[in-house]
Amino acid sequence: MQVHHLLQKTEAARALIASGRRALSPAKRMILITANGRKTVLELRDIARGLGANSQVLIDLMDEGLLELVPGQADGPMTPSPPPVASPSTVPVPLPVTMAASPVAHSASAATTKRLASAKLYALDLLTLMLAGKDQGLRERARQVQCETSLMDWLDDCSEEIGSRTDTDRAALFRQRMETVLG
Repeated sequence: MQVHHLLQKTEAARALIASGRRALSPAKRMILITANGRKTVLELRDIARGLGANSQVLIDLMDEGLLELVPGQADGPMTPSPPPVASPSTVPVPLPVTMAASPVAHSASAATTKRLASAKLYALDLLTLMLAGKDQGLRERARQVQCETSLMDWLDDCSEEIGSRTDTDRAALFRQRMETVLG
């Protein structure tokens, strides 16, 4: 498996996620939800690190039969892919010293990423319970959530969907629980 290979969840992983059982750690569950066949090993490894797990978690999920290579890719030893050749339009421009990312800024960014991922995972669990498994469209849209703004927009959509499919009390309960999680 190389870092540029694409990974996807298996049917067993889909069934485990859909069941709503808490058989996986939150980090493993989020990785499986994110593994959609369009994310590379490198991207999923970064997500794992952002969730406080190490890159071994990907291998563990593969060994457990929950994660697999997208068909049609060669499976060899894990080696880094060659660095991309930078074109003039993609050459990074150094930031002034005052704007360079510090370890504190990186730590804060990782903490924010972990908080958002945890909130999204919790919301997905609530959707399964509140919509009795009829949440596939919202689950698909959850894959597009990458920042706090898109998370908040998605949570609004979830609340509206819960309100239209069930009742406004349940939608209000969803909003209240998400506000508690997000602080």
